[in-house]
Amino acid sequence: MDMEYLLALQQFREGAGHVFTEFFEQMSFLSDKGTVIVIVAIVYWCVSKRYGAWLWLGWSTNRLINGFLKATACVYRPWIRDARILPDPPAKAGATGYSFPSGHSTNGASMFGSGMLYSKFRKGLRILFGVMVVLVALSRNFLGVHTPQDVIVGASLGLLVMYLTSKLITYLDAHPEKEIAAAVIGIGGHAGTTVDSFLQIFYIVYIFPLICMKFERRL
Repeated sequence: MDMEYLLALQQFREGAGHVFTEFFEQMSFLSDKGTVIVIVAIVYWCVSKRYGAWLWLGWSTNRLINGFLKATACVYRPWIRDARILPDPPAKAGATGYSFPSGHSTNGASMFGSGMLYSKFRKGLRILFGVMVVLVALSRNFLGVHTPQDVIVGASLGLLVMYLTSKLITYLDAHPEKEIAAAVIGIGGHAGTTVDSFLQIFYIVYIFPLICMKFERRL
């Protein structure tokens, strides 16, 4: 069933002369790891340090969990499972590692899902962020690099972790004495895994948001 769905999207993509391909490539690009880092930095320094810290903490946690699930499930990419699947070449070039769950969908849900969950944003903007979560996930199917279950679980993971992270931040606001303990646990989690070596270099993302929020409260 999942392969038939991808084949139907592939037939549409090719039949439409790749008119929609560039659009979905851009949707996918918005959830690339490097793009996310730039967006988070812009949000933190130019929009809201508190919101940016939440993004950084939630997204880095999502990356850690997503990488662990990929290494545990060991699900192959669609074109490996079915030779009929012909993914978009640029998307395929960036689709390394295992398939389940979708890292891009998790990234998209972290970035845009946080906006959907942020109660201070207007309803229209929150709906737009929700649409972006769907478009990012759909782009991975449309480009042929992930199955429906990959993106559904990836996006669901992203939203769940961002929600739980917001609750953690609220809890730490009420119990500031717990902040250092939370930071130490976060650092230990990163240092004790080899799932995502890139994020290990940036292990400080776990302590950085907490320090930032503590500093912000003192201003």
